[in-house]
Amino acid sequence: MSRSIHTTRVKLNLERLYQVSNDEVKEARLNKIQDELDTKKIIKRGENLSRKSKKTAFQLLEPVDPNGILINVLESSEYIHYPVSKTDLIEVAKRLPVNAIVGLDSITLCLGEIYQEEKFDGFGEKNYDPYTGRMCSADGPVYYPPILGVYRSSNSKIFLFAYVYDKQKIELDVIKPFLRLKMLMTFIHEVAHHDDNLRRSGRGRCFGLNESRCENYAEAQEALWAEMAVIPYLWETYSEEYTRLLNWINKMGGVDISLNSLIGEYSGRIGNLYRFGFTIDSAVDEMIKNVSKDKSNRDIMLEFANDLHIGDHYDECIKSLETLLARDPKDADALGIKADTLIHLEKYDEAEITATECLTIDSSNIDALRALCDVQRERKNWLLLKQISVKGIEISTGWPRSYFLENNIVASLHLKDYKAASQVVESLPDKKGRLEQKKRAFIALVAFVSGDAEKAVQIAKEVLAQEKVVVPAKAVLKTIINKYPNKAGDNGNGLVLTEYEENFLQMFGIRDLM
Repeated sequence: MSRSIHTTRVKLNLERLYQVSNDEVKEARLNKIQDELDTKKIIKRGENLSRKSKKTAFQLLEPVDPNGILINVLESSEYIHYPVSKTDLIEVAKRLPVNAIVGLDSITLCLGEIYQEEKFDGFGEKNYDPYTGRMCSADGPVYYPPILGVYRSSNSKIFLFAYVYDKQKIELDVIKPFLRLKMLMTFIHEVAHHDDNLRRSGRGRCFGLNESRCENYAEAQEALWAEMAVIPYLWETYSEEYTRLLNWINKMGGVDISLNSLIGEYSGRIGNLYRFGFTIDSAVDEMIKNVSKDKSNRDIMLEFANDLHIGDHYDECIKSLETLLARDPKDADALGIKADTLIHLEKYDEAEITATECLTIDSSNIDALRALCDVQRERKNWLLLKQISVKGIEISTGWPRSYFLENNIVASLHLKDYKAASQVVESLPDKKGRLEQKKRAFIALVAFVSGDAEKAVQIAKEVLAQEKVVVPAKAVLKTIINKYPNKAGDNGNGLVLTEYEENFLQMFGIRDLM
């Protein structure tokens, strides 16, 4: 019950005024109070919803006929497209567990203009499609809504939002089946929210109101139901269309992609927001866009391979690049991406051969130089690492230059050239935020390795006191504090490094310095 938690906001405000010698202790106390307040709020909301609900669990779990679901279409025009039919929705619903759609009021297909505006989080600029004026997430030729669908727990309604495009400007018959798959995936995601609402918050279980738990449940069910319902239905009903889609992806992307791979990675979905990049289906999105822009087949395939690389689909990326290199073995861009990808696959000898071959064709290829840095760092060949990083610093800009600078610093420290490391660290970008944190972490690292413990610890304390600290900086600075707990005012408990932080230290050759 909420009355068993006595924490109030007054207590939180008083705690903020208290002077505590150790900033970490103060932050921990504040976080504990905030967690108690959040829990209290969730419990109260759960109790209120439970009292207001006039339905019982037994009534909600009575089976229903999917054919009886009310399906509405609000807006229509030559530019507004709903790639799913009412039959598609009903047939997929029939393949879901019997209780999944119990109590579902209706499904509405619409533009959702007002909803997209209401949910705009202020991140980036607003974009609008040229045909309906609705907010969209990116430029065309297909204009996606920033939010693909939504479930409203207050009235058990599902809304699926239209795609907008001009069919006359896109002569691709693969677009509709591709978008049909995406909309059906959105549909079962929202059904999962409905199912979760009935099973948890609908029964008075207050923690069903925890947003992250709801999303985790919906994503898990979505992945399960996709294989159970969506994929079988599409192959049974539209086999020719999806065979044509996969053949087109193979032709343009140079690699065989299964239909399951287009739905089987829902790290790409944050709630019901669709995140562009990082997933195979978003790489296909980009390929459709590039085809509509009349890019060359080589550029389309190269960008597709690079998108697969960024999304950690390394095996698929290599296959796509091999298709490209079979056509032109001296394609330096393809060789550079391949070398970088082989590093991720921990094939260092092959990566070195590929990178070296690339640099004989294009001595300024950044991907190849980065791959060679990774190879020499893995082999602990610090002198060669320093030489390669110097070349990278000379020819690169932006974040690649920062990468080479950081490698140069690590190599110099291993070679005990502290003066050189101190000089290079001053060249790191220090724009306020994550870049400033990383630079200060490397300054602390140089001080730590060269014997200036006081300076290293002071920087570590100052940066770690910030609200959010990026992993590279946090890994280095937490390790410094752990080495000098007395100087940091720590009580000997130590700061625990996450697996990701520890991996960073090992991968970048910093662990051996500390």
